[in-house]
Amino acid sequence: MKHLYALCLFLSVAFWGCSNQDTAGGNSTETENAIAFLVKDVKGISLGQVAYKVLPSEFRADTLQRLSAKDYLYSGESDSMGNIFLENHQAGDFIIEIQKDSLLSAFAYDIQNSEERLESDIANEIILQKPGRVTGHVTLPKDVSHAWVFIEGTDRVVKTDSTGRFFMENVPSGENLEFQALTSGTMQHLGSLASRVRPGDTTIVNVTTIDSQTVMELKLKDYISFWMRPLQSPMVLTLRLDSSDLDFAQVKNNGRNLILTEDEISSVTPMQVTYWDSTNGRGILQVRVSTLADTSKILKLIEVENNPSQVSTDVWEDVSDSLYYALNTLTLGTFEYDTRQNALPSPIPVNFWYQAASIGGTISPATDDILAYPIEQADSGRPGRAAHFSYTGNDPEYAVIGTTLSNGTRSLAQLDSLEIWIRGDGDYSIALEDLSDSASVGIKALYKGTCTSNWSRIAIRPQDFLPADSTFGNYGWDFVKYRISTFSVFARNGHDIWIDDIRLYGVNRDDLK
Repeated sequence: MKHLYALCLFLSVAFWGCSNQDTAGGNSTETENAIAFLVKDVKGISLGQVAYKVLPSEFRADTLQRLSAKDYLYSGESDSMGNIFLENHQAGDFIIEIQKDSLLSAFAYDIQNSEERLESDIANEIILQKPGRVTGHVTLPKDVSHAWVFIEGTDRVVKTDSTGRFFMENVPSGENLEFQALTSGTMQHLGSLASRVRPGDTTIVNVTTIDSQTVMELKLKDYISFWMRPLQSPMVLTLRLDSSDLDFAQVKNNGRNLILTEDEISSVTPMQVTYWDSTNGRGILQVRVSTLADTSKILKLIEVENNPSQVSTDVWEDVSDSLYYALNTLTLGTFEYDTRQNALPSPIPVNFWYQAASIGGTISPATDDILAYPIEQADSGRPGRAAHFSYTGNDPEYAVIGTTLSNGTRSLAQLDSLEIWIRGDGDYSIALEDLSDSASVGIKALYKGTCTSNWSRIAIRPQDFLPADSTFGNYGWDFVKYRISTFSVFARNGHDIWIDDIRLYGVNRDDLK
């Protein structure tokens, strides 16, 4: 069963071309098409006798009179099982609005002419939810007293007050509803914005005439790696930008004025700037993919004087927990198997855990004992297995367990947090460091703590690393974050240390490949 997301899954369908007919005006032909929908509620229960009405997606309501039933391209009611079947459907882009009792939603689809019958009779499943409310503001020119705000493809239109403010009630919930603002009288275009209307919630939509400049053009498909397939929607792609992509000196306000759009600012793609460093020419964007068709579009990264996407955008909304985890987490070690290989997945190069001791210290299993796996039952209330080392070494001596993260150095500037479970005695230091060459040996971002006899979950954010003081190679996070090659755990002033379940959050495979 295909799933049709609210105004985001733009179906490219060519359903059941049946016949060609000459039109009155000449030799053009009209191909008959059909499309089927199955309406359900949020619990997956089919809803019968659901009212529906269809308009072209570019339709704009009349400001003087309401639509009558005959003004809709198609209208009616589903059968008792929630099925809607539209025959002899003209080609183009459309919005179907569906309503039952207090539920009201809108969905977008498109129909392409076809001269061949498709081998498919699968209905498009759509979910009916509560309507929402919209409030916002339109920037009015000096000589304009008010404006009209339309939701294209629907019969909704509302007049602003003299300050440009407006409010809409009972707005169908859905993604990427197109709001257009026109002046009164001359109907001059003032601006437009695509926005999601959340069920049962108030959405803020501000339409403004803005100055803008395009800083970059891109295709989302260029940021899709093989390990992300098969693709799902909605999903989120991470765009890692550097000075080869755009001129960071042109971009103001740490990227907060950037929007991503296909056509000027008429349809803004939901996006978050998660990291921006103009000095070093690096930026990270997370972009919501509402429909897989979006991945093939040429998009523009535009800087605007006043960002019309001022509503805080949750690009991860409705993305499954499993997909969120896969796109935002790297597991470095779980130690459940008798292997020294770390747990980082392909396409990250294969690397292994190592252990060593400073001069005057010892570690067991010994550094040169390649057959002894330092993996035992975790015990002490923790299930599964963990890495365990015995050592001697009083400060400044130490024992160390670590692994290479990739071939060469990589940027982890977007790291959200590092998680590790530890127990034992003595003190520990956790380091992300650059050991890529002899000139950089010992350059670290360092976090220090004391072991306890019970398992402790240690969560380290970038701001938790120690300030730079060059002691033990500690140069601080800001110095090291672009040039990390190795993860290490140092132990001293004790005899045993156990480590387990090491994970990096806010990064994924492409950061270390």
